[in-house]
Amino acid sequence: VGNDTLNRTEENNLELQLNEQDTLIGGAGRDKFILGDENQVYYRDRNLNTEGGADYAFIEDFDPQQDQIQLAGDRSLYDLSFYNNGQNS
Repeated sequence: VGNDTLNRTEENNLELQLNEQDTLIGGAGRDKFILGDENQVYYRDRNLNTEGGADYAFIEDFDPQQDQIQLAGDRSLYDLSFYNNGQNS
């Protein structure tokens, strides 16, 4: 256990990405959570009239001191919220 790369989406199957809701748990070590790549934003409903709120990844154990989140494109394409003991920070 340790130094994991986590990607729960089906990169090549756009239909499976609709309304996708995943929980990612890296555990000990330096983990990389992949929420997008150079080709696309994951967890997006592809409807420009909505914010894509039905598509998301919940990262249960993100440690900002050692873990990474990989995004596609600009950070503004994502809504990153951090919770500590149930509190939004």
